[in-house]
Amino acid sequence: EIAPLEGGKTGGLARVATLRKDLQQEGKPNLALLAGDFLSPSLIGTLKKDGSRIAGAHMVDCMNAAGIDLVTFGNHEFDLSMASLQKRIDESNFEWISSNVLQNYEDGLKHRFYKMQDGQKNYVKDTYIWEIADKDGTLAKIGFFGVTLSTFPVDYVHYEDPFLEARKAYEHLQSQCNLVLGVTHLAREQDSLLALELPNVPLLMGGHDHENMKFKTGNCIVAKADANAKTAYIHRIRLNTSTGKADLQSDLIALNESVGLDPLTSERVAKWYKILDETIKQVYPNPNELIYRTAIPLEGREYKVRSEQTNLGQMVVKSMRKSVSVPVQGSFFNSGGIRIDDQLVGDVTSQDIFRVLPYGGEIFVVDIKGDLLQRVLEYSEANRGSGAYLQRDGFSFKDGKWYVGERVIDKNETYTIALNDFLLKGFDIPFLIDDPKLILKKIVPEKGSLAKDVRLGLIDYLKKGGE
Repeated sequence: EIAPLEGGKTGGLARVATLRKDLQQEGKPNLALLAGDFLSPSLIGTLKKDGSRIAGAHMVDCMNAAGIDLVTFGNHEFDLSMASLQKRIDESNFEWISSNVLQNYEDGLKHRFYKMQDGQKNYVKDTYIWEIADKDGTLAKIGFFGVTLSTFPVDYVHYEDPFLEARKAYEHLQSQCNLVLGVTHLAREQDSLLALELPNVPLLMGGHDHENMKFKTGNCIVAKADANAKTAYIHRIRLNTSTGKADLQSDLIALNESVGLDPLTSERVAKWYKILDETIKQVYPNPNELIYRTAIPLEGREYKVRSEQTNLGQMVVKSMRKSVSVPVQGSFFNSGGIRIDDQLVGDVTSQDIFRVLPYGGEIFVVDIKGDLLQRVLEYSEANRGSGAYLQRDGFSFKDGKWYVGERVIDKNETYTIALNDFLLKGFDIPFLIDDPKLILKKIVPEKGSLAKDVRLGLIDYLKKGGE
């Protein structure tokens, strides 16, 4: 998110920019790094500007303004099409590194990603060397490698083994540099393993996990700040170039109201939020309306909603049942449609719901036979971890059998179900299509009804207390 959250109280790239400028006032060399997952997912990224999907352009614009220096790829960078990703790399003022991610070309070969500058291809390097000097002119070189985990692979991306490539990068850097550090987009357990494999790397600056953490494995500190710029880590390093010893101090900084908003970055943020507000108002008149308060985080993180029933997912499917015009025995929604990849806590606004469900979609009521219903639910379970996993209401699995309410599904019985239009198009669950042989009856939502847009139904449900 480029803007502050929780009513402006926390986060925002304008606070990142202020923090960076404050550190520059100390008069010591500094570098601003981001360890992936910034181009996607976001609500603004799903919108169109001048006929084209924004697809992370707002992030690059604001990161340029904030003064980010160095990034590596996160797995969500590859949510974008290759053409959109290329545009974002070309627009960026910061450096990209990756030691293990390559681009698959149509010729079958694998090449490095690149940035087009002045008609030239500048290839993304596997390492980055930062040359600095202290006040008396003593020079030092700090080397960085960057690695990314492979999840939900796409055709244009090839992943090399992150552990093997990190070791290669370290061996390449250690002969040239006074110090080598890692910028990693790995899961916590993978960072721990990498730390053990590279005992002479004192710090891995990580991403992927959404909550801040700092832990030591072997000789290495692994540190990750919170998602959405709610916090930032400041790593201060005192390097003895004669002995090679590096003293490290890592401080987690809360980017809250105590940190001012940089004017230039705020101006860029406001530009994109004007586009967002104008677009949302075409669907809902008050994007910033407070609709719900919760002390319990509403779970929308991707790895959770794609593998288990979450409280946020339950709110989506329960609201669907209340939005349709007739009673239904159950409802389901593909978890891949929940795109916030974050938790909601505290004040929840209508805009937050658009963040949760940026693609919207109609809610249909259908009559289907029990054999198809059971097949759908079994397919969902077999696809835990993917977007085809269903958030569901009214269904349960006990003693090796699927139930609707308190009764075992009868393969010959007809059931009335609410589901989103995306599923009826055969996406995620390819055999669940709008075919008269499968869909015995379909009720299309009326114009102006809550069922015309799943987001409107969820907003109404939360305004009534989520009951």
